[in-house]
Amino acid sequence: MDNDWNTEQPSAGNGPAGSTGEQNWWTSRGGEVYGPYDYQTVLFCRQDGRIVDDDYLKQGDGPWRRAADVVPAALGTPPVATAAPQPATPVLTTVPGPPAKRGSNAWIIWLVVGCGALMLLAAVAIFAAILVPDLGRAKEKAEATACLSNVKQLGLAFMMYTADYDQHLPEADSWEEAVAEYVWNDETLFTCRVTGQHYIFNDALSGVDLKDLDNPAETPMLWEPAIDAQGLVGPHEGQFNVCYADGHAQKVDTLPSGN
Repeated sequence: MDNDWNTEQPSAGNGPAGSTGEQNWWTSRGGEVYGPYDYQTVLFCRQDGRIVDDDYLKQGDGPWRRAADVVPAALGTPPVATAAPQPATPVLTTVPGPPAKRGSNAWIIWLVVGCGALMLLAAVAIFAAILVPDLGRAKEKAEATACLSNVKQLGLAFMMYTADYDQHLPEADSWEEAVAEYVWNDETLFTCRVTGQHYIFNDALSGVDLKDLDNPAETPMLWEPAIDAQGLVGPHEGQFNVCYADGHAQKVDTLPSGN
């Protein structure tokens, strides 16, 4: 047995009962004897495996005995460090929460959204029902106003024509060409905005001298075509825009009889 197991010797200590700390221990392996050592060294070598179970040990002049019988391996095992007691792990108490929701509430959201959309559509429909007729009436009034403006401009054109032609009105079959130069040849002035038809000139005034008229302010000279076959219903909510022989224009409910 090599002596390398004896290269590290701790301080002497007490051996088993009846022994001392003196170096009176011997070991043998394969016929080779090593020693002497104290008991503490023997324990140390058993601990790290340099003295195995089949080696032989003796104390002083005592008999040789197997190392396993003299110093059991358990005695050579270093003491196991005892871990410090750990504090008890706190037990987490789960506080019961609200019960889990059953199913999905998506249908409620869709229901609310759907109701909101229906309410919005209903509101839009109501406003449309209120506003559309008003818009229609506003358009009709705008067209009636535009037509009245056209007739007024034509009445002014007739007055300028009569001023140039010794108070004579133009001929009925060519009145548009006669007054066109006085309205900058604007052809849109000669047609009604609603019917798209040309205004009607009073044939009874064709080439008439205004001085021969008893009451020019009450003599219709130009008016809009009616929208019914009888010529009784005007294009603007039943009314007509009429220009009189004195040049003024106004809106009337019915045309004078005979026209």
